[in-house]
Amino acid sequence: MKRRLLLTFILIIFMPITVMTVMAVSSYRGTKQQIITEHQEEAAAVLLSNARLLQNRLNQIETELNETLLDPSLPHQELRNEMNSKRLVRQAFIIDSSNTFLYPLKEGEISERENDFIIEAEGMELASNLRARSSHSENRSIESHWYTWFMGDGINFISYRIEEGTVKGFLIERYALISQLINVLPVAQGTDESFRIQLTDARGDVLYQWGDYSVGETVEPLQEYSLKEPLGSWRLFYYHNPAINSETDLSAFSMIPVIALFTILMLLLAIYFYRENTREMRIARNQVSFVNQVSHELKTPLTNIRLYSELLQNLLTEPKEQAYLDVIVQEGSRLGRMINNVLTFSRGERGELKKNIEKTDINNLITETLNKFKPLLKEHAILYEFEEIELPLIETDRDMVEQILVNLIGNSIKYGRSGKYLGIRTEVDEKNCTILISDKGPGIGDSEKNNIFQPFYRIDNSLSQNSSGTGIGLSIARTLAVESGSILKLEKSTTGACFSLTIPIKEVNN
Repeated sequence: MKRRLLLTFILIIFMPITVMTVMAVSSYRGTKQQIITEHQEEAAAVLLSNARLLQNRLNQIETELNETLLDPSLPHQELRNEMNSKRLVRQAFIIDSSNTFLYPLKEGEISERENDFIIEAEGMELASNLRARSSHSENRSIESHWYTWFMGDGINFISYRIEEGTVKGFLIERYALISQLINVLPVAQGTDESFRIQLTDARGDVLYQWGDYSVGETVEPLQEYSLKEPLGSWRLFYYHNPAINSETDLSAFSMIPVIALFTILMLLLAIYFYRENTREMRIARNQVSFVNQVSHELKTPLTNIRLYSELLQNLLTEPKEQAYLDVIVQEGSRLGRMINNVLTFSRGERGELKKNIEKTDINNLITETLNKFKPLLKEHAILYEFEEIELPLIETDRDMVEQILVNLIGNSIKYGRSGKYLGIRTEVDEKNCTILISDKGPGIGDSEKNNIFQPFYRIDNSLSQNSSGTGIGLSIARTLAVESGSILKLEKSTTGACFSLTIPIKEVNN
């Protein structure tokens, strides 16, 4: 009992603590994931905003280039001087409908850079590629186009337009373009260590970065964004400093004192209830021990009272004297049954019930038990019937079966006497012998059927209120039935109550 009680208190303590811990961990994980999601959304918004800055600046450059006059009728030197004044323009070119360079001209005065450009352009069929790209453009209303060209040490950008079959374009000075695009991005100097944003080219080289968070080689970006054409090979990466989530981590640790305090309170509460419970159990054990000792002390003088009362019954002949003696014998028998019940209950609680298996004549045992109740049955004018059938001798604990019968018959008389009937019959098959004890009293309600075998339980009705008793009779009967290997249960009955005691047959040869 102590071990079971201790386990119960442990469960009472640790179940709410476990629930609180799980809830705290779940809340921490949920909060952490929510913060990560918020950071991801914020990073995506920042990258998109910077990508728009780059795209807007690229559109401005395209507009400026479109406004630049490329007239093949101008003298080449004048056109060359004009282009050299454009910091963004590395090389201007004009190609006619037959894919012949009108500028720069192969003949005449030509610089080395112009000559290299013509060779590269003709080698990769630049004019044809530009016309093809323009014809496949989804938006034909756009006057100018961009084209990426791998030449030299990396990607080069060409801005061009086609006017009446003539291709006019500019090979952009890559580093000048990068410089102008970077100028629209935030300044790299700062003290914000929560992030770092990097702009990379097609080879993954960092073109520009800002934010003071130091990014290692193994750090994964929180978000990334690919720019639109012609910067489609460029990418923006957003790296977030995980140390920013330390507040969330600390919030999880802040739950530890709360859980610890709750644990201490639950432990103190459990100790208090455990001590109170054990104290009450100790008091209850002392009370049971006291009743047990008193019952033992009463048993000897009660036996003498019953013995001498029965002797007097044989000596005295006057009716009035016999009536007095009958009362003494009946009350002595009733007190003896109560003492036996208390002693049996005490031994059952301590696990000290011992079986004494012997050959038992069930019919004879029922008859002897009924004889003990004849005066009480007569007093209450209760008609009793015993339907006796032939039964074999059975190996069982005679004393236990007798006490079960005494408690069942006593209960029927006490609570079912209003029906003025007590019936006992036996049934037998190959495996079991069953004794059925029934009455025609008020019976037992369905709501009470699961409780009547509990110790000290009494049905709350007028009969139980007007009848004395300890409430342990049926509990003792069930305990003895289990100990003797029998089965005691309440059967369904239309009138009154009906109990059945099923005893396994171990037939004894005569």
